[in-house]
Amino acid sequence: MKSCYRKTFILNGYLTVFLSLMLTLLLSVILGLVGGATQNLEKLRFECAADIAMNSVLGEFHRELLEQYDLFFVDISYHTGHGLIANVEEHVSQYMNKNLHATDKGIALWNELAIKQVDITEYVLATDYEGVVMQQQAIAYMKESQLEDSFTDLRKLAADAKELDKVNGMEMWNDVMGQIAGISMPLTSDGNGGWEEVSLDNPADEVFNMAQDQLYNLSYAAERAGSGVIDSGSYLSKRGLNAGKSLALTKEKESENYLFYAYLFNKFGTYRQKKPKSILDYQIEYIVFGENSDRKNIAAATERIFRWRFADYIQIYLYNDLKISEAMEIAGSLPAVQLKQELLEPVSRSILYAWAFLDSLHDTDIILRGGKIPLFKESFDYTGAGQDYRQYLWLMLALEGAELVSLRVMDIIEMDIRQTDYNQEFRMDWCLESYCIQVVAEDRTGAFYEISRKYGYYESELLE
Repeated sequence: MKSCYRKTFILNGYLTVFLSLMLTLLLSVILGLVGGATQNLEKLRFECAADIAMNSVLGEFHRELLEQYDLFFVDISYHTGHGLIANVEEHVSQYMNKNLHATDKGIALWNELAIKQVDITEYVLATDYEGVVMQQQAIAYMKESQLEDSFTDLRKLAADAKELDKVNGMEMWNDVMGQIAGISMPLTSDGNGGWEEVSLDNPADEVFNMAQDQLYNLSYAAERAGSGVIDSGSYLSKRGLNAGKSLALTKEKESENYLFYAYLFNKFGTYRQKKPKSILDYQIEYIVFGENSDRKNIAAATERIFRWRFADYIQIYLYNDLKISEAMEIAGSLPAVQLKQELLEPVSRSILYAWAFLDSLHDTDIILRGGKIPLFKESFDYTGAGQDYRQYLWLMLALEGAELVSLRVMDIIEMDIRQTDYNQEFRMDWCLESYCIQVVAEDRTGAFYEISRKYGYYESELLE
């Protein structure tokens, strides 16, 4: 009889349990790594989308501003007539959504982000800091284009021109004529036992009495050439301005101010060099004087050139021994002066003023016609190198306050841009130069992403 027995197999299950536990841990690590990689990928996509969106907004720069003035700004009204920073936020959001969301046949990414909030926290407009923002772009254009500043030699004359501004020759001449009028004329017999005043017959009287008419005639031809008139209340310098928020820029150096003035003569029209298709023919004259018509601005420029020439000639004639002797001789030959020597000194001075006046008229006429006259003459017959009309105008511009110049420059820009298609409501204080954004997004797991970025056409720094 055979014996029967049963084999017993003992299975050791501890390895399977161990491997199962290890697999769980490994899967957790792998899934954690995959999740982290996915989040980092989404963060990278988020950052790239923000960068692309901000650059895309800057790529919407105003074409007419670039073509006419070589300035880069974004018109935040987008031709709607409402310059709101919310318009830019909407554009940033649209650009980001297009770059974050798959568009092929509705296929969505596994962990697609959703934009929750786009805020522009800081921004700079062209008009901020009294126009420094616009000025810096103009100066950068001059440097990058390597355009020559043809007015460099005039810088040392600016202070001298300022001194001439302090001299009011017509008022001084008027005082002398008043002094003469206050002196009683000598008497002579009328042949009938009575007395009558001796006529002075001062040769300066005729010039003095016709002075205002002659000044008007001097500028009349220039006035006829320009007929532009504006409603100044609709432009930037006369209205309230929209302002940027927080971002600041460094102020330009004084030498760079001069480069800005050179930019103006490169881009704007004058009496001697008009800009086509502009409302005002005499644009830099407007920047200096701010009158609402070409006629008023050219009249003001003419009057100031004359005033400078008159002030210069007064210094020449009143301190020139030869001319003083000549005037004294003419005055001394007058019967009234011979009878009353008290008249000799004021009458001779009035003659010197009349000569200075006539020479100043002549010089101003030469300048308006394109000739050159030195700001300061060494003598009344000096014929050396001088300054032309545009150079005299540059000196006037250099004496104006930087803030006022910038505002009026942007007035002119608004005038010109508004004449182009779809820009009838264009405003420089709706022109964006640089901005900061803060964006918040959420993925499908509920994780939030936040980013801040600053972009602009030029580097922004703290205002000094």
